[in-house]
Amino acid sequence: MNIVYLLGIVLAFVFVIFGITFDPGGTGGLMVGPFNLDTLINFVDPTSILIVLGGTLAVVVACYPKLAKSFPKHFKIMLRLDAFNPEQYVDKLTELAQIARKNGLLALEEKAKEQEDPFFQQAIMLIVDANDPDRVRNILENDIEQTSERHQEVIAMYERGSNAAPAFGMIGTLIGLILMLLPSSLFYSISQMTIVFPPALQTLSKGLAIIGAVGILLMSGRSSKNPGLRIALGAYDLYNITGRLSDVLSYSRLLALGLATGVIASVVNQMGSMAGKGIFGAIVFIIVFIIGHVFNLAINLLGAYVHTNRLQYVEFFGKFYEGGGREFHPLRADTKYVDIKEETK
Repeated sequence: MNIVYLLGIVLAFVFVIFGITFDPGGTGGLMVGPFNLDTLINFVDPTSILIVLGGTLAVVVACYPKLAKSFPKHFKIMLRLDAFNPEQYVDKLTELAQIARKNGLLALEEKAKEQEDPFFQQAIMLIVDANDPDRVRNILENDIEQTSERHQEVIAMYERGSNAAPAFGMIGTLIGLILMLLPSSLFYSISQMTIVFPPALQTLSKGLAIIGAVGILLMSGRSSKNPGLRIALGAYDLYNITGRLSDVLSYSRLLALGLATGVIASVVNQMGSMAGKGIFGAIVFIIVFIIGHVFNLAINLLGAYVHTNRLQYVEFFGKFYEGGGREFHPLRADTKYVDIKEETK
């Protein structure tokens, strides 16, 4: 791992913790100089951590069950500070070329046993066995290709995890925002209902919002290799979280459509009963009932169709759907390593 990259991540966490705990006024709690350590408790919630980390891990394990058991090995590789140095292989190749020139190819066999890299050791042994250069090249290129494919599977696994983490972060953030808004005066002004949550649930909602926000901040800019730019992109996506709440309100228009249908149906029933009782009133009621309710159902079915399609293709697809992929070729021969040519007579 690049030590500068690791240092950038550590500094990002240090500045975040600094901003949370810095309290020069000394408002109370566990104070260490100008820092109030009690404020960190508001940002730690086991349930929120379980939603983000547990949900992400569950998605990765479900998609790649065979590769998931290699997590400890992968983290050991990522934390290893000794990076790949191609210059040392250039020096080794120069040394081996000089030995082969003086003592012949068989003298490389002892040197091959000293190599720690299995790929490099295999390459030397293929040369010692006096294989044709083209054959050696084909064998080694095949090994490189297979290794690259194996690594691509691992990369895809972690990319799937990095894609799932912001989604679960948004889930935690939205749940936290909703739980904080329900007891507020804004919700009362809309619903004319007062909901009071216990303090533990209010703390949980704050923790969900905070942990989700941290997940978005750290993971949304994963496409950038620059740690500073990654945090900046995450902050921009965190700012756009207000759009998610507006999306939730956009879907509530379906509820309004249902309420409007019920109100119009009630008005149709009242209009039909205005003709009074008796045979004439019954006939008028039946006519108004049939025409009114058919029109009401037809216009609201059309509205529901239009609104649901708009919500699906504009609101949902605009944020969660990505085009691309590969062309679908059913029942096609896989000729990755073999070229099949049809001969015409």
